[in-house]
Amino acid sequence: RAFCEGLHNSYADAASRQDIPRAALVALGTGGAQALEMAAEAGGEVHLAMDNCPHQAVLVSEPAAAARIREIAAREGIVAEELPYDRAVHTPLFAPFAEDLRGIFAELPVRPARTQLWSCTTAAPYPEDEADIRELLVEHWTSPVRFGETIEALYEQGARVFVEVGPRGNMTSF
Repeated sequence: RAFCEGLHNSYADAASRQDIPRAALVALGTGGAQALEMAAEAGGEVHLAMDNCPHQAVLVSEPAAAARIREIAAREGIVAEELPYDRAVHTPLFAPFAEDLRGIFAELPVRPARTQLWSCTTAAPYPEDEADIRELLVEHWTSPVRFGETIEALYEQGARVFVEVGPRGNMTSF
């Protein structure tokens, strides 16, 4: 219960925090490699936050760079959509929020999984050590999501059935 309250309070507090930079998130109808090329052309501090599949990547930047990214996408005929979230999640800029979570995750009861779980932060199985698991939970907030790479690695390991569990079906379309 204390963990859930701490997590809820941290999320609620995030909206008013000044040390977590505001940012624009731009979803692009292309993979991570081309998204990074667009980021380089746009200039400024731009991060690849999510590399979901060959047809979607998300870049995080300050608003002026995001506008340049959308212009480049239009020129190249690539779908671009600014997402309705204004924080630099899955980038090193999100470190102040992640550091607050470190204390909250320290209270989380953790044990190694009975069934192998994979992380989209590392594109590899979760570690078995409790401290390493907690550290990975923190790193997730400041590291890019490597969804496509994780699915490919799972497939290479023999996985053939993938089930999405959640409120929408975003990942299934990837």
